[in-house]
Amino acid sequence: MRTFARLGTTTVAGVALAAAIAGCSSGSPDSSDAPAAASTAPVSSAPAITSAAASRPLSDFADEPVDPGRSPTYSFATPSRQIQCRVVEGSLACQTDEHPHTVADGALCGFYPGEEQGRARRFGFLEQRATPCATIIQGDRYDSPHTLAYGDSVSVELSAGRSVTCTSAVDGLTCTQAGGTGQTGFFLSADAFTVF
Repeated sequence: MRTFARLGTTTVAGVALAAAIAGCSSGSPDSSDAPAAASTAPVSSAPAITSAAASRPLSDFADEPVDPGRSPTYSFATPSRQIQCRVVEGSLACQTDEHPHTVADGALCGFYPGEEQGRARRFGFLEQRATPCATIIQGDRYDSPHTLAYGDSVSVELSAGRSVTCTSAVDGLTCTQAGGTGQTGFFLSADAFTVF
């Protein structure tokens, strides 16, 4: 008993707690009952480095005017170049040129009935539609000279009181509408298109 008296109250309480925990386990012992091995990895007190997201002005993505009588156009691509987007005349259209998608039937635009499913490669807020949709590419594809870096976002006013903000990420592009019919948007990657 003299040995316990020298150990002190804290040590006795720790031993009693360990014994109580060990006594509470039921069933056969398995690897989860084994005490965790102490880590020998050094602990760093340095803060984690994170990249701050930047909101870039639409003017950073202005294209050369094709016809001075037409509305200005803007475009951007994700750094992987797998997603290309263009803003023109109240529409935000994004494409995955080499990656046709099969999407939920309700997410199809319906511009080309029977042709869009399994072949959709153009996505977004098209032709003044209130919600995003997917369709096939008719006409020219585009290749933007501008890059929307991962973590960066850009906002586009599609019409008075209705804007869309797109944010680039490693896993894809998320575009969210504010105003208009309320918050709605889409996520687009090389393999998926989801309307939310």
